[in-house]
Amino acid sequence: MPIILPSPALFPEMWAKAAVRHTRSIMGIPSNKLGDGSENACLAEVRRNVAAAGMEDSATMTDRLATHASANKCGNCGEYAAVTFQFLKRRKCPFLLELAYYEKGSLDHAFVIINRDDTAPLSTPSKWGDHCWIADAWSNDTIHGKTYRTNMVALGGSVPDPKVSTWHVP
Repeated sequence: MPIILPSPALFPEMWAKAAVRHTRSIMGIPSNKLGDGSENACLAEVRRNVAAAGMEDSATMTDRLATHASANKCGNCGEYAAVTFQFLKRRKCPFLLELAYYEKGSLDHAFVIINRDDTAPLSTPSKWGDHCWIADAWSNDTIHGKTYRTNMVALGGSVPDPKVSTWHVP
């Protein structure tokens, strides 16, 4: 009997789900969802350690943020996204990886985009490709890239275009 492998088109989704599971297993509950005040001290410590190293290129800063957040087991969406990104990169995810974020007034959010068609503009998620996925460990979710605007809307109304701060091409 032949072995039936999943379609390669499913692989980006599988990578996204594995990365979110991994990050949640290390980090636990996002800092701003604990509510007892301890998260603020932990998050401040992580960010203080990263800042003490000085400004470097975004890839180095992402690795440093992921390392400190993992060691302290705390963070907000930026730290969660950095840990997710580092997991995918270290495990040699074969797809384009982008650590992305958006800002809208005082609201911001960070996440990882996996396998976006890099010829498609960030402003047009509907053209990111049929096999593009978002790994959002902070919200413990994976979403199809084409549904970015619909699914991120729960995080604060209309969602602006994302910006990419770090990327990795395998």
